[in-house]
Amino acid sequence: MPHYDEVQTPLDLFRMFITEDIFSNIVDQTNLNAMRKKNLALKLSLEELRRFLGVQMLMSILRIPAIRIYWENGIRYSPVADTMSRDRFISLRSFFHICDDTLMIPKGQYLKDNPHSWGVKVFTRAGISGIVYDIDIYTGKGAVEISELGQGTDVVLRLIENLPRFMNLKLFFDYFYTGIDLIHKLRVEYGIESCDTIRSNRMRGAVLDTDANMKKKGRGQWTSILKDIQKYR
Repeated sequence: MPHYDEVQTPLDLFRMFITEDIFSNIVDQTNLNAMRKKNLALKLSLEELRRFLGVQMLMSILRIPAIRIYWENGIRYSPVADTMSRDRFISLRSFFHICDDTLMIPKGQYLKDNPHSWGVKVFTRAGISGIVYDIDIYTGKGAVEISELGQGTDVVLRLIENLPRFMNLKLFFDYFYTGIDLIHKLRVEYGIESCDTIRSNRMRGAVLDTDANMKKKGRGQWTSILKDIQKYR
């Protein structure tokens, strides 16, 4: 897998997320799926999988009402038709499989305060463009060892581990992740400034003005406090 500073083409970027291990897994699962459903030896290879996915991407760009039309005489689209036969493509498409369902949680996790209560919790790192650059999938309580800094801090540190250090980067996150130790660690060890909200029980005794007093001061008011972090460890 290329390092982020080695990315020169869209294919390089694709390979950062879809690795050879993932390709191999898809080949295995698709072949198993064909055997399980139809007792068919599909014999899908890595090279054929790459061609199949390339055809799928082309079809998403040049859309035609019916798949078979890409191969029809008179309308035939050679970048697709010359890559793979129609019947082989349809066969691979019907058996394409990414993972064994027996390893998946049927409904995922119950997320009480989310608009969609049932799902898989995925932590993401995105840029100001909205493009997601990294993800961290929550695999359940106890699946990953949590450090003394807490789960929120661990998630942030995992998501930034491939970022360059001391490049004047800015990171924004909410109170689930924020702690004094995380803010300090980002600045001192990574050179990353952060802007975040924080829960009052994580302030380590650094007391800000109360919500009631701030409301009395009116809109646009702000308060600050400067403390030595070493005193609050």
